[in-house]
Amino acid sequence: MGMHLADRLGAERGDWAESLVSAGFDPVAPTAWLAEGLLLYLPSAAERRLIDTVDRLSADGSALAFEVKLGAESPEVRASPVYTATRQQIGVDLLALFDGEPRPDSVASLKARGWSTAVATPFDFARHHGRGPLPEPDDALASNRWVFAYKPGLL
Repeated sequence: MGMHLADRLGAERGDWAESLVSAGFDPVAPTAWLAEGLLLYLPSAAERRLIDTVDRLSADGSALAFEVKLGAESPEVRASPVYTATRQQIGVDLLALFDGEPRPDSVASLKARGWSTAVATPFDFARHHGRGPLPEPDDALASNRWVFAYKPGLL
């Protein structure tokens, strides 16, 4: 029946890497990339394309930070106030927005390309700095991971 929805959307949006370069982005200079709260909602193929593009456009010394969610949420987590309040207060069902496909291992992909990586939970930073959030039972953030990747070089 033609293209997958994600492919159609990608075609409609054009080549964002080409647009960046056309607007003056310099792929020779080290770059800091942030994809916080994005990959959770992308189909697997789109995540792989994003990682490929960031790697291709990143000079030595570049950094990338992104957030991923491990697996599907349990029924108890799906019933957490984070999700129910969002539905009630602003009418957005965050759970329906999460892509249900198996996630690619973007950390392994970056490591295979020579990037160094570190993975942390949101709570690791809270504990380190003595601040919230701290995990609660059936916490919606428990399966989230923050990934920090560095391409060896000037950084």
